[in-house]
Amino acid sequence: MTIAGSIVREQLVKILASKHFARTTRLRRLLRFIVEQTLAGRTSELKEYSIAIAVFDKSDTFDPRLDAIVRVQAREMRSRLDAYYRDEGRRDEVIIRCSVGTYVPSFEQRIDEGHAQTMFWNARIDALQSLLVKKART
Repeated sequence: MTIAGSIVREQLVKILASKHFARTTRLRRLLRFIVEQTLAGRTSELKEYSIAIAVFDKSDTFDPRLDAIVRVQAREMRSRLDAYYRDEGRRDEVIIRCSVGTYVPSFEQRIDEGHAQTMFWNARIDALQSLLVKKART
């Protein structure tokens, strides 16, 4: 399921205003940058070097082998996202994740338990109706 960019941006604003991100300029910039780049279809540009220059104001001589700022900040960002979704965002319908090993976030729609049960029973009803129609034809 694809989530509209406007909905993802609303979720981003909510996360950035949370207690987990409100006072962290670097992490706010990092999360905003990777989300906006992804929504703009520029995921191929989400590399350690380009992030260091665009987000952390490193010079073009930046060497990721010598400076781990992007990796360190990304790890902290992931940790805070996890904390946000365990706390303030535990009921949010949109989840922004950034898996270890990548700087490209994913956007997921959370399905609550009631909705999941409704989907289950609707599928069961559809299957039974289909079975009854087949049986009626024979």
